[in-house]
Amino acid sequence: MVCRLNTFWREDNREDRCQDVQDIRTRRHSLTESSSRDGVGWASSTVGFWGYTRYDFKTATKLLNVVDSLIRKYNGKLVEIHRLASDSRDLENRLKELGKGVGDVTVGIFLRELRGTWKKADPLPQPLASLASNRLGFTRLRGRDQFERGKILEDLKRIWIENRLKGKGFVNFETALVRIGKDVFRHRKKSSLSYPFPGHSK
Repeated sequence: MVCRLNTFWREDNREDRCQDVQDIRTRRHSLTESSSRDGVGWASSTVGFWGYTRYDFKTATKLLNVVDSLIRKYNGKLVEIHRLASDSRDLENRLKELGKGVGDVTVGIFLRELRGTWKKADPLPQPLASLASNRLGFTRLRGRDQFERGKILEDLKRIWIENRLKGKGFVNFETALVRIGKDVFRHRKKSSLSYPFPGHSK
């Protein structure tokens, strides 16, 4: 039933996220200046600004390095990365080249949220989404490699077009699949998994 996925829908607030990106540039100078005086202070300021309290000094350093790389290579503008990228895969590679710690998972999540906003944001499904798609009967494939994940993405887009929900987007569908995939992976509530759309059961 559709209510199974509705349980997992997450409302996106892209405007707030875009504002966070803009704030990177306005805060960067003060963070860099303070780093030479008080490492702990700027680390706390960097991660604390967005409310993340579990990240340590090492993570804060990675974040600042990514910001520096973004400013140096793209004048601090994420949209410039998108403009210069030749296609979806090039966009992913450019994002990963921003710095250590920006890998496939990070880029996949980031671009998933921008699907429909950035034309070239078309990441392959995450392993958990592929797992859920297979378990829910949306695809026979398991996402063993990029080719299979690409085919799974095609299947999911087709299913969404045929069964789209009012007020929701494909990104919501993907997010729900990731959450269901976590349940499957952790061996939780296996017996409670249902098949949201008619005609796509096992």
